[in-house]
Formats: sequence, structure tokens, C-alpha cells
Amino acid sequence: MDVEKLTEGIPESLGVYVMKDTKGDVIYVGKANNVRKRVLSHFRHFEDKKDLTLSSITSSVEFITTPTEVEALLLENNLIKKHKPRYNIRLRDDKTYPFLKLSVKEKFPFVDIVRRIVDDGSIYFGPMGDVGGARATLKIIRRVFPIRNCDRSIREDMKKQKPCLDYQLKQCSAPCAGLIGEEEYKALVEGARKILSGEQDELTDEFKRKMVEASEKLQFEKAAFYRDRIRDIEKTTLKQVMVFPQKISKDILAVAKKGDDACIQLLMIRAGKLIDQAHYFLEGVGGSSDEQILSAFTNQHYHYGAPSSIPPEIVVQEELEDKELLQRSLTEKRRRSPEGASTTAVEIVTPVSEEDSKLVQMANRNAEAYLEQSLSQEERRKIRAEEALAELKTILKLPKLPSRIEAFDVSSAGGEAAVGSAVTMVNGEPAKSMYRRFKIKTVQGQDDFAMMKEIVRRRYRRLTQQEEEKTPLPNLVLIDGGKGQLNAALEAQDELGIRIPTIGLAKEFDDVYVPYQPEPIDIPKDSKAILLLKRARDEAHRFAVSYHRKKMRKKTLESVLDTVPGIGPRRKRALMQYLDSIEVIGTADEERISTILKVNRETARKLRQHIEHLIKGK
Repeated sequence: MDVEKLTEGIPESLGVYVMKDTKGDVIYVGKANNVRKRVLSHFRHFEDKKDLTLSSITSSVEFITTPTEVEALLLENNLIKKHKPRYNIRLRDDKTYPFLKLSVKEKFPFVDIVRRIVDDGSIYFGPMGDVGGARATLKIIRRVFPIRNCDRSIREDMKKQKPCLDYQLKQCSAPCAGLIGEEEYKALVEGARKILSGEQDELTDEFKRKMVEASEKLQFEKAAFYRDRIRDIEKTTLKQVMVFPQKISKDILAVAKKGDDACIQLLMIRAGKLIDQAHYFLEGVGGSSDEQILSAFTNQHYHYGAPSSIPPEIVVQEELEDKELLQRSLTEKRRRSPEGASTTAVEIVTPVSEEDSKLVQMANRNAEAYLEQSLSQEERRKIRAEEALAELKTILKLPKLPSRIEAFDVSSAGGEAAVGSAVTMVNGEPAKSMYRRFKIKTVQGQDDFAMMKEIVRRRYRRLTQQEEEKTPLPNLVLIDGGKGQLNAALEAQDELGIRIPTIGLAKEFDDVYVPYQPEPIDIPKDSKAILLLKRARDEAHRFAVSYHRKKMRKKTLESVLDTVPGIGPRRKRALMQYLDSIEVIGTADEERISTILKVNRETARKLRQHIEHLIKGK
């Protein structure tokens, strides 16, 4: 390899570099004060096996210069999240972690679970380890402080709504029905914010004071109200453990690693109490030190999360790489929280007190236990998948183990907004980055066979002509349907001059059809093979149906907006980009519509009223 040619043009300046292999896939992202010097070190000074591997498979190197170290850190983090390079340390789970959103800019704020942070003035808490934990927290919040979780616009000029079931369950105070005043509702919202921020003690003290005041004034109903609130809050904090006598807030991070996998345990201390904990799995850690793993996690986790969730102190098991840089960048982000410039700087420290040391040790033990549990579960899944694939190979008489299966389905409503899907299973597991969806182009009306033929032909024409080296052909094609759909898929392959082992799996009885046999073959309905096929088929169906629903919503929205005076093509596109259904537009307030369309409030009001009228006439 000609290293000088490969690194030609790379500057000796601050920035980020991206290493790619011969297929053009991103395999590593890094940052450096001197990009050229750092890239050359990968090829000349093999500090570990990772550098040796990178030096042998890197085909090209791209770079982006940045004006500051903080910007380089953020850009590196964003590129790792986007490309998931296999030689970077990164969060293992291919998912978006949940947040709790408190929409404080609304007249009557709501709380909801969301998957991304938007700069809309709301307060976000998270990310949380899983959506189950987020839902449990939301349930507690709404039991203590019944604020709404719908994003319906509530305006003074609108007709009062009938309270929904949440009101009957005492999980909403029904501001849409006018059953609570604005000031009283804001007190509920502030209480929810304090619980989410770990300020329960302050909240309890406040309610005790108000309860005593009400009792002295003989306002016994009011006193009972605050008494019940105190009990509810205390119930939510029973599992919280006091670990510090002082009301300090910090996070504790510890790591356990094994091979190419690692687990980070996070303990959240707020107002001196251990209020929550979560564990996160990482991959690509082979040959990396604990310091490097903790540094990568700190960068990815806190920069992805909400500013209000960054504590003033982060206690880590080992001294971090780029500690000073991380402190500066996290301080900048934390100061974008609602508290703003009044927040203190973020400090990242190793344990100095006995309490900190004990917490780090506890977090480390938990991380080791979670990692061992995860690896054993993963090993069991791998064994089950291998057994299912071996069964399929035997039953279907396949030339190779079907390690790569592609499943197809179509979805339409009488031929309207017809779409198709192709999902990929690699070694028995969904490979979501390889999923593809299709808008049916050549078929008119409801013709499932022709639609199936079209999407199979388009999928493998693209692979055989353009992407054969980058994306290999599957070992098995699974068609959602019976003989008709199977034959259509085979016709598509014949037209392309290819033949891939292909079967059909009918929905009603899970019958498996193979080419040139009129009757389904005999496979036990509880076999590992059939369970794997059903999983792939159902995933293809889910993916197709979700795309079809999205197309139908868009079509309905387009047709309604075409009838609204004052909305031309540009404004229609703007509304469709930010508000994806006609119902959402009909409940949006004038300010939001005015901002999106860049029109005055009066015009926005007229547009909304017209859309409301259309919705009522549906």
C-alpha cells in the first residue's frame, strides 16, 4: 500500500478523518489536532491489532477540518452514530433511546415519550435505558400529577372537549374540558418537573407546608389533597436509596468488558439519592482500554442526551481520554438547559471519597453481571438460529446454509398507494440497515401477483447490475403468499436470468410452498425452521404495512390541502414536512402554522379553521 499516496492532501490541522474500505464503507472515524499525523500513525505505529487491521483494509481516507476541538468531538460523535463503523467503540443496540418530553412552552403543557430531541423549547429528560422504564416513570408522574400526555392544541376560542378515559382514570386533569385552571395546571407541571429532576424532597417539604397552612385555616379538603400528594410522592421514592447526606447530584460510570463486547453501568444520584440506574452495551471494543471505552461512552451518551440530564459531576472508574475536552463540550451543552448560564461547569473525576469508591465498585459488579447475562443470552439465540438454519437447509435441500434470507411482501388498499417490502435476515437475525421498501410503479389496480413480480425484479436487477459486490444475493428468498405469489417471484428471476432458492409461506395455515409442487411441503408447525420463516415473513409484512399507512396518510393530506385556499405547492410541502397528518394540522395552533408557512397569525387562523371544517365533514 502506498501510504503517501493514500494520505496525500490530508492537512496538518484540527479535524476529523474517515477511513473507508474498498467497497466504500466507513470502517473507522477519528479526530485529531493534527489529522495528517494521526492518520499516518495508523499505518506506521501499530499500537494494537486494530491499527494493524485498519492499515491492511483501508482503501481511502477523507477528512473534515473544524475550527475548534469541541466541534471535532461533536462531528466525530455524529459520524459514528450515522455510519456505525465496525472498528469504533459504539453503543451496540441499533435503536433510538427514549426521552421524556415536558412541553413547557404550551399553555397547558403535556408530558410524553419521544425518540429524539427537537429544539422547540421543551424540557427533555434522558436518554432512558429502555422504553419500559420510560413508561413506568410516565405512569408514576401522571398518577401524582395528572397532566395530559396528548399534544392536542388547547385554545381559548375552541369548543370545550368531552373528558377522555384518562380523566376517568385520574391520569389527566382535563384542561381541554375546562376542568382545571391555567395556574393550577402549571403547579402540576412544576411538580412533574421536580420529580423528573430528582427534587422530590423539596416538593414534599412544600406540600407539607401547604397542608399545615390549609389545616390551620380549617380547609380540610385542601389539606387532605396535599396529604394524599405527599403519600403518592413518598411511594414513588421508596426504592430510592440515600447515599450522600448532602443534596448533591452526580452520575457514576463503571465498565466491564469481555472480548469485543463491553457493558457500562450508570448510577444516577440526585439530591443525594440513588434515583435510577441503567446499563448499556457497546461493541467494537476489542483491544481498547477501560479509559478509551468510558471516554467513548461519555461522548456518545451525554451528547445524544438532553442538556437537563447532564449532572454537574460525573464519577468514572478510570481517568478518561480527552477529559478536558469532554468537560468543556458537556458544560456548553448543559448550559443550553432551561437553567441556562446559571448552571455550574461539568467535572469528570475519578473516585476521591469512600462513598464514590463504593458506588463505582457496585456499578462495576453490576456491569460484569449484565455483560455475562447478555453474552449467555446471545449465545443461546445464536445456537437456536444455527439449529433453525440447519433444519431449513435439510428440509428444503438447499446447497448452502441460508445464512442470508430475504423476505418480500406487498401492501395496498384495492390497489391504492400500493407498496412492497424486502427485509433481510442475517444468521437468523433482522439486519434492519439492509431493509428496502418499494413504491409500486407498473401495476394498476389490485394485482398482488404482478406487484410481487415487480418488487422482486427491481430488487435483484439492482443487486445483479449495480451492487453485486457490495450486497451479495441471498441464500434463500421467502415470499409472503402461496403458489401465485411464489410463481410471480420465479418469473421475475427468470427474466433476470438468475435463480435463487425461493419458497412461499402462506398466511392462513403457515403452509410452505416450493417451486413446481402443487401442494405445500410437510414441515412441523412447531419446528425451529418454520418459526424462523414466520418471523421473517411477519417482519416483511410489518414493514410493508407501515410504509403503506404512511403513503395513505400522505395521500389524504395532499388531497385535503389541495382544497385549502392560500396553500400552494411550496406551502403544502412545508406543512407535509412538519405535520404528517390532516388531524395534526387541524389541532395545531396558529403560531406553529404561522412559523412553518411564514405567514401572519390571521392567515394561519383562517387556514386552520378551514382544515377543521374539512375534518368535520369527513
